[in-house]
Formats: sequence, structure tokens, C-alpha cells
Amino acid sequence: VMAGEFVKVGIAENIKSRMVVFRCHCPMLVSLIFCSSPMPRPQAREVERESHLKMRANHVRGEWFRESPKNAIDIIEKEIGKMASITKEQLKLLNL
Repeated sequence: VMAGEFVKVGIAENIKSRMVVFRCHCPMLVSLIFCSSPMPRPQAREVERESHLKMRANHVRGEWFRESPKNAIDIIEKEIGKMASITKEQLKLLNL
């Protein structure tokens, strides 16, 4: 999600209803700039956590970052790729 110069990195079960909430509560134009394919919630949380860590130098508040949309998407896609390469056995060891 992008609003002004900020990007929000998070997960949602229903992106349409989530966007309605953002557009209602944010005074800036809010747009969806990236949405991954559905994945199990534990893996989505891990992708979110790792993405937040990679962008922590540009953290503003909560899940909002002052990050270029391209860089944010690149980071998220890289983390999704890492998660996709983890085997089921590794997931069990990580408790995911």
C-alpha cells in the first residue's frame, strides 16, 4: 500500500475491505502497489517480519516506511522467494 511518500508492508485476509479502511482513515491518496499470491498465515507473517527488518532504517511508524515502492516490492518478493524455497521439514523446525 502506498500513501504519499510512504509504503505500508503488512498482511490482510481481505485486501478489498482493508483498502476501504485505509482510504477512509488516511487523508492522502492510498493505492495498492503490490499484492502477493495467498500463502499460509505463518509464512506470510515471516515474510512481513523479514521485510520490516530489511526496511527498518526507513521506518516511520507501525508498518509504515519511507521507502521507494520499487525497493519495498523488491524486498518483499525476495522474502517470498526465500519462503518458497524452505521445505516442509524446515518450516516445522522454525515452527511456521
